[in-house]
Amino acid sequence: SSGINAEYGQQRMIKNRESACLSRKRKKEYLSTIEAKLSLATQHGSALANENTRLRKDTENLQSENKVLREALDKLNYLAANLSKNKGLVNKEVQTLSSGPATVRLFTSSPSNP
Repeated sequence: SSGINAEYGQQRMIKNRESACLSRKRKKEYLSTIEAKLSLATQHGSALANENTRLRKDTENLQSENKVLREALDKLNYLAANLSKNKGLVNKEVQTLSSGPATVRLFTSSPSNP
């Protein structure tokens, strides 16, 4: 009976060692997988950080360009408004020149200046 118990104990010890070895192997594979995932996530995070930096610079450049274009548009709108106001004065002056005497009047700063 002690021989059977010893043999049973020996077989159990062998199975435990095999099980422990298999468990260590699975743990090692799991850690390798986790490390690979971590490496990919780190690379992806770096790529996203670089893209974020690039997009922030692009946004700053576009905001700056937008500001310049808005200022130019404001100037053009101002000039267009003044051109519309002065167009009527210029048309009156041209009519005066074409229907008046042969002398030419210079249009200076105001239409009341003959």
